[in-house]
Amino acid sequence: IVALDVGRQLFIVNLATLEVRRPLYTLGDVYSPDWSPDGRSILYSQFYSGNPATTPDSLGLFLFDVATGTTRPLRWGPDPLYSFYPRWSPDGRLIAMDELVAPSQALSVMNADGTGHRFLIPARSLQLYYSIDWYRPAPGGASRILFYRQPNPGTGPYLINPDGTGLTPFGHRIQSEAFLSPSGVEYVRRSPDPKSLYWVLYVGQVDDVTDVALRQITRYEP
Repeated sequence: IVALDVGRQLFIVNLATLEVRRPLYTLGDVYSPDWSPDGRSILYSQFYSGNPATTPDSLGLFLFDVATGTTRPLRWGPDPLYSFYPRWSPDGRLIAMDELVAPSQALSVMNADGTGHRFLIPARSLQLYYSIDWYRPAPGGASRILFYRQPNPGTGPYLINPDGTGLTPFGHRIQSEAFLSPSGVEYVRRSPDPKSLYWVLYVGQVDDVTDVALRQITRYEP
């Protein structure tokens, strides 16, 4: 798995051996690493962290090559793309993201090589997007983009097609951090524990809009 340490630097854990590897060090803060579907690359976003040695070409979206240990910007140039939640499509052909267009955000998509950038929802005043993910309604079905939008009116999770059509509510009550299983059958959300009232994790069935099958998978233990 790939994750971030407390210093917002990338590290990789081998689940078979539990070996921890820190493949690179950056001057900026790393956000939301995402492993490519073919397992060859890790997509991540890098933001300015206050280090005066930081240069504009070291910020934005990057690809880390797992085999060679090298990294490169996904888009070259002095005006990089900034995203807190860049995510590969299941087939590895597209990248969806919440794109920072200060002081707001837009929902955008581009090809995996950095070309073909386009806005699905242009930037609007104080509009924010979170938890970008891809939803596959069935094996072999067309993938859609899941995202969480705020503030009101219209706060909540939505689905949209990669071409910008078909904007619809997701149909489940989730907070701004929710993720889908690789199969698209289940989703994870956080909600209060009924006893302790601390926030814990639940798993639900995407097709069960009543959430009757919702089950709690973590608990708070003081």
